Amino acid sequence: MKIIDKVEKVVELIHQSRSIVIFTGAGISTASGIPDFRSNNGLWSNYDPLKISHVKRVYEDPASLFSFYADRYHEFSTHHPNEAHKILAKWQQVSLIHKIVTQNIDNYHQQAGAQDAIELHGNMQVRCQHCNRLLPASRFSKEYGRCEQPSLEIDEICNGILRPNVVLFGEELPEQTFNQALQAHIEADLCIIIGSSCSVYPANSLPKQTVLRNNGKIVIINKGTTDLDYLASVKISEWEAVHTLQEIDQRLKENV
Repeated sequence: MKIIDKVEKVVELIHQSRSIVIFTGAGISTASGIPDFRSNNGLWSNYDPLKISHVKRVYEDPASLFSFYADRYHEFSTHHPNEAHKILAKWQQVSLIHKIVTQNIDNYHQQAGAQDAIELHGNMQVRCQHCNRLLPASRFSKEYGRCEQPSLEIDEICNGILRPNVVLFGEELPEQTFNQALQAHIEADLCIIIGSSCSVYPANSLPKQTVLRNNGKIVIINKGTTDLDYLASVKISEWEAVHTLQEIDQRLKENV
């Protein structure tokens, strides 16, 4: 099928759907200058994720873990949401799509104007491992810190370890967050996957639920192959996410 025909098919599926969930991965943010994880030039080509981003680091070497994610925060804060994030936010604002579920921790969906994006793998806040108090991402620095007891009535220090508020290797997804994402996919009759290889479990089990539980459809927009290609009604790999969404958005305008 020609690429233009694929775009037209996606537009047709969008018009036919009553509830659409968007599922995004690192590939949607590459146009913002943020590297993905598993491509040849991805982040994990330079780091061993099981060493640098494993939950064991919280206890064995929290300073280096904090420093690694301080670098990620600096990277995210010096780049910005791209047109793909902005188009999705606009679609949500006009109720064309209903939920955005993301594997990303860069906060770009919210910065672009999306509401209540479900962040499967956390975000760039700082969290105390002991008392779970959340602190702003601006607290990231190269220096390893400590967390003060949040209760103003107690004049003592929690002394808990500060860590990134992300799901590390060796940790399970937060149950409430996963259930929210699961419900969004069950309710949808169309899931559009953007910039994800769909290789990370259990996140990659979510789009399947749109098909299995609601007899819905899956569209995949991703440069490489994914583990869910076999379920896709349409797979667009010829164009990057930004160009693809711009073309879809233009045709949606023409068909109003």
